[in-house]
Amino acid sequence: FKLSVYGNRTVEEKFYEAASIFSDVDEFIEFHQISPFDQFRTGDGYTVTALAADHNQPEESLIYIIQKNGQSVLYAHDTGIFPEITWKYLEGKYFDFVSLDCTALSRDWRKGHMGFRAVDEVTERMKAMRCISHDTILVLNHFAHYEDYTHDKICKEVENKNYCVAYDGCQFVF
Repeated sequence: FKLSVYGNRTVEEKFYEAASIFSDVDEFIEFHQISPFDQFRTGDGYTVTALAADHNQPEESLIYIIQKNGQSVLYAHDTGIFPEITWKYLEGKYFDFVSLDCTALSRDWRKGHMGFRAVDEVTERMKAMRCISHDTILVLNHFAHYEDYTHDKICKEVENKNYCVAYDGCQFVF
């Protein structure tokens, strides 16, 4: 059995740099280089599509659509507001669950990471595109450790906005 690891070219370079201390890493781990809009199937039946993110230029940073059994998740961490090429790809897609980067919290970031305002803009655009509905589980995740924000303070900041606020160990069933 080999562990499959997926990532962009930069991740692959860092992976092999770190793994170079092990002479037999290729026996146990198989790296798959992916780019935006590549799609692959995992051994346990998930279909994953990589999308272009706005994170660390000029690296081809990625976010992911993960699908199985007719359900679809958008995992969008380490990104600012999505690049237009990703918005174009999202046309006609529907998500049951969306996890969004909210690293910047109250800071008005739109590139690299998002804060509350950018998350609102992304969800409004996704609603307008019919990518999400009132049935979609929307989760804020990937928080920075500044501005003295506790989980309760983040929850209060976004109350009445239909967001769930992630915490260590939280789980969602849908």
